[in-house]
Amino acid sequence: MMELLRDTVFSEKFELYNREPLLHIGRWGITGTISLNPLFVLQFVLTNTITQMLCALAAVIAYYGIVQLEARKQQRRGSIQSVLLGYGFILPLLLYTPYWLIQTLDIRNCLLLMNMVGSPSLAIMRLNETLFARELPYFARTNVGFFALYFAVPIVLDHDNYKPTYSTMRQFLQKLGKVGSLFVQAMFFLSLLSAFDYRIFPSRPFSTWIDFLYWGNLANNFMAASVVSVTLDLGCTFGEVILTALTGLQFVNSHDYPISAATSVSNFWGQRWNRLVSTSLKRGVYGPMRRILPRAPAAILTFLMSGFAHEYMLFVLCAARGPEVVANNLARQPYQHQLGHQFAFFLWNGLLLVFEECWRGHWSQKIVKQCVPKQIRTILIMLLVLPVTHLFTDEYDECGIFRDIETIFPQIRLVPNSTPLLSHPILDDIFVQGQNWSRNWFDGASSLMEEEEDDPSSTWDAIINESTSGVIDAAATIELVKS
Repeated sequence: MMELLRDTVFSEKFELYNREPLLHIGRWGITGTISLNPLFVLQFVLTNTITQMLCALAAVIAYYGIVQLEARKQQRRGSIQSVLLGYGFILPLLLYTPYWLIQTLDIRNCLLLMNMVGSPSLAIMRLNETLFARELPYFARTNVGFFALYFAVPIVLDHDNYKPTYSTMRQFLQKLGKVGSLFVQAMFFLSLLSAFDYRIFPSRPFSTWIDFLYWGNLANNFMAASVVSVTLDLGCTFGEVILTALTGLQFVNSHDYPISAATSVSNFWGQRWNRLVSTSLKRGVYGPMRRILPRAPAAILTFLMSGFAHEYMLFVLCAARGPEVVANNLARQPYQHQLGHQFAFFLWNGLLLVFEECWRGHWSQKIVKQCVPKQIRTILIMLLVLPVTHLFTDEYDECGIFRDIETIFPQIRLVPNSTPLLSHPILDDIFVQGQNWSRNWFDGASSLMEEEEDDPSSTWDAIINESTSGVIDAAATIELVKS
């Protein structure tokens, strides 16, 4: 079965793209392009279906082998039998099966690879929650179907009661409109950054600590973080729309404008950035850790767990594509996974969160909260995170995921040698004459102004005469066009 899928549906690897222009606009070659292959859509749907089935299988095993067994025997959470089943069977199933499927189907596209490993990684957090959390959400304990939905799909419900609520048509249409808006934003960012190889501003290698504060590095990190934020928000919101259409449930916004609206480190990571992950980490890692550790070590370990999940995904990406695959699908050096960068990024943010918690309640913190506008606080939060953002984003850039994400978006690109949509020899002659006249006018004006011995009045007379002759030549050409 797997060999048949590999040789048919997954025969196309979508590693290199020759985007053919669909429309040429203007002489300067502004070209709209799109390469959304129906076979790619089929591969995406199949990989998502396979991973969700894997997570649902793990959920059924966890429900009957852990939740129901502990409830029937009235055992405490995290019993030896439950831990052995969870970490001895379910955890290896979630970690190894995606890697085996990727190797068997020979998947190479980074977006498809992320689709294969993303949901199982979050399901591991649900497994920790099932084993050690004080209490599962009420609806997840009612039957195996709701538990599988909660375990396999990292849905975000209301934090107050964790009871599912149903969406209205107005809320559904608002989410659908947000998907359209984010799609346009993602198209803009990817079109812009792709033209500059995702390095719009001048950059320096990070050899000394001062290079982390170089303005070009900060600006490039901001643009890369914006791409990640917009595409992540689009993916989360689109998933919420699909789930709402299928189940009728209402979900909390998973990504709530963290770069432009966060007012603190805890607000950024806990309430705005990718709440699918933060909620799973809070309930599956931080909550159980708080039962045995103080708040600060529990927070650090939670961020390190997030770093481990990202390192695992990058390991699978690189292991699947191999070191011979050229980074970014461009003529650059082959990419090798730099183990530790994700750990370092999340460790830094964990330390920032611990510092904020220690600072909370201090008189200076109260002054900042009352006197500093929210917009300024957002900028300050970004300046604390941006110096090390490249540790997070560069890994995904170098392994080619940004280029692979471009597959599903139309793009506007500058193509210098494109054929104009409307072209005529006389119109071209007018354009060339105007271009030559403007160049000669500026050259002549500059040389005349540099001659110090000339009289200023004669200099301006010469410039005016040059302009008049150019206008006469252009008028004669226009009369030729009319005739």
